[in-house]
Amino acid sequence: MGHPEGKPAINPGLGLAISVASISTAAILIRLSSADPLAIAAARLTISTLILIPVLFYYGLGQLKLITRRDLVYLLVVGASLALHFALWVTSLEYTTVAASVLLVTTSPVFVAIFGHIFLRELITRDTIAGITLAMVGVGIVIVTGGGISGNLRGMLLALGGAVAVTVYLIGGRRLRQRLSLVVYAFCVYAIASIILLSASMAAGASLTGLPPGDYVLFLLLGIVPSHFGHTLYNYLLRFLEASVIAVSTLGEPIISSILALAILGEVPSPWILVGGPLVLVGIYVTVRGSF
Repeated sequence: MGHPEGKPAINPGLGLAISVASISTAAILIRLSSADPLAIAAARLTISTLILIPVLFYYGLGQLKLITRRDLVYLLVVGASLALHFALWVTSLEYTTVAASVLLVTTSPVFVAIFGHIFLRELITRDTIAGITLAMVGVGIVIVTGGGISGNLRGMLLALGGAVAVTVYLIGGRRLRQRLSLVVYAFCVYAIASIILLSASMAAGASLTGLPPGDYVLFLLLGIVPSHFGHTLYNYLLRFLEASVIAVSTLGEPIISSILALAILGEVPSPWILVGGPLVLVGIYVTVRGSF
């Protein structure tokens, strides 16, 4: 689990537990807000970006000079994909349960494997094919059995669309992270995504002003807890943890989110989620393991 290049600032195991638990709070915080989904997504990314400004100054603004024109094109595509991911996923939570939404949006590793093979000619193993098949069977069970209500089906499809959108973000990020530091990469991508979401919010009339005070507290929590204690910490820990540990950890989000939704929102997962869900989670794990 160690890494030869320096020591982590936090115990990797503890850090990973904090990261997964933090990410899992996002859906709950979103559901507790009364704001428009686009406004929620815009506020989360904007706050996340603002928090990174002093960090960027600390490490040196000179790192921004390393960004080439080609990098900038990739950053625009990756940032737009992240914005689309949040717009679709946050909106999905208005129409379906936390358990269904988080489960479906977590299928992104499956789409990474599929798109990586099609567009990047990455190797796809028998394990990967088996994992993709298993996950898609589980997704089919969840959508078909839980989509009888039109709104619920819409929410599930939006969450699945969010998984596809974040796939572009993840694949594009692979190339960029080979050249750019975590701070520079995260700041640029978050900034681009926040600008896009703020523009979309204004165009749609989704106001960020005049909301109940509690909404602004939720926005702040979203910008800190799942964003930085979650995703940013997770990306930092990738240097110090083995791939097998990372693969298992990604399965924790839908489980923890569902438990939190039951405890805080009183949402009871449907019986078919309990059937299709495990198939999806096992399929995701097998898919990721196939790429080790």
